[in-house]
Amino acid sequence: RHSVQLSPESLRKLVDCYGTVHIQLVRTEKGVYTINFLAGSGAILDKLDGSVGFALPADTELSTIMVSCSGGSINWGGQYDPHTQTVTFDASYSGQYEVLENRVSIADVNTLDAQVQDAIAFLVSKGYMSLNGDLFQPDAPLTRYEFAQALVGMFFALDTSLTTSFQDVPADSPYYAYVASGEAGAIIQGYNASTFGGSDPITMEQMLALAARDLGHFFLLMEHKGYTEPADAVSYLSAFYDGTQVSDWARSQIALAIREGLIDRGGMLAPLDRVSRSEAALILYRLFLLLCEVPTVAPELPPVTDSGEDAALEPSPAQQAPAAVSVILPIAGAVCAIAAGAAAAWWFLVKKKK
Repeated sequence: RHSVQLSPESLRKLVDCYGTVHIQLVRTEKGVYTINFLAGSGAILDKLDGSVGFALPADTELSTIMVSCSGGSINWGGQYDPHTQTVTFDASYSGQYEVLENRVSIADVNTLDAQVQDAIAFLVSKGYMSLNGDLFQPDAPLTRYEFAQALVGMFFALDTSLTTSFQDVPADSPYYAYVASGEAGAIIQGYNASTFGGSDPITMEQMLALAARDLGHFFLLMEHKGYTEPADAVSYLSAFYDGTQVSDWARSQIALAIREGLIDRGGMLAPLDRVSRSEAALILYRLFLLLCEVPTVAPELPPVTDSGEDAALEPSPAQQAPAAVSVILPIAGAVCAIAAGAAAAWWFLVKKKK
């Protein structure tokens, strides 16, 4: 249940940047790992210019990754895969990564729809949305700062060393690193080159348009062409009574958001209204599921013998869990060599298929 994953884009970036990179994964105790990225010389890189995907054993959907690194201690999040019982995440920092089940107590969401409650619990457990004490404040408007925090967290893009060009974001703001990281990764947008307006409530069209834009850009980087903006935006917007109120700049992107199910089709869209934190939680949760959709293909199993009885299917030696606790994966040019003593390890290139 341990694996390392590289997208084609990430592999090219690492090769172009470093030539040779060693990825060291050491299990220090149950659920606790040290991940180090090393240059060809063997020197540890505090932060990799790029990212590598990992999957580690986990128990529930509320399993999250807590990271202790040069950037501090961070709830890094991650996506639980019930088929493999793992939590998957992208990492770029060298440091300690601990798999934790982060169950949170939220006092003010019991009257909400069960689907919304689940979305809120999930996002809070991953650190993508925050509580005020034990209160979520579901009816309060979501700010642009809070939206930046959620998006940057979902893309595993937080880099505490970056600075932002937005002049209205104070250096001591708890959201500063999220805004700087979102700006550097083109994950967020300001009103203009110098103004972000982080304390402003985000509107529905701002949220949906930016979420859809990031969705399309993400899968374009992953060399998946299925998330382009629809040419017939009107046909999607017309399902809403007030679809004609969507601003021209946002029409194609919101049509993409509707098509991919980020918001329910039909009814009132209220594009210029503020988005409540509970409304935002459901949209963000749906976005996360699209970004981190786990494979639905069943694993290949050996054929059942025709014995007339139920036969136990034992995994082949190559399918059994690796016995070693330390794996070093060097990347040199286009060749990936794996050494893990006598243990088995898996290296695979993943491309998402719609």
